[in-house]
Amino acid sequence: MRKEDSVLARFGQLLGLPLVWDESEQCTLLLDNQLMMSIHAKGTYWQFYGFLGQIDAQKAHLLFINCMHHNMQLVENNDGAVGYDSVQQTLLYAVNWPVPASGEELLVWFERATICYEALYREFSQCPELTI
Repeated sequence: MRKEDSVLARFGQLLGLPLVWDESEQCTLLLDNQLMMSIHAKGTYWQFYGFLGQIDAQKAHLLFINCMHHNMQLVENNDGAVGYDSVQQTLLYAVNWPVPASGEELLVWFERATICYEALYREFSQCPELTI
């Protein structure tokens, strides 16, 4: 069993969920009826993504200052960034951390990412330029 498989399996045990990677080395968790966090194994690091909303392309420029404000705070705390996925036209929260050594370490990072994601989701859900 690969190390990332055993770390994800242990993380799943801590959550009480049977977690596995899909064919693209991604594991997606629905946190509630609105929040979704995905974890991607990228070799030397793991990347966490949180969906913030679909962007109205005609109004995307209005989000720029808000995103830059949040990015400054996130970068200052080493907590990721807010970015735009041009293929899906979505606003995403993303954060990278080194490959976790254990499920317990992954749980700590996941909780930290989830706290940031939830705060950003609440903030951006008030933006009329996004469809949540």
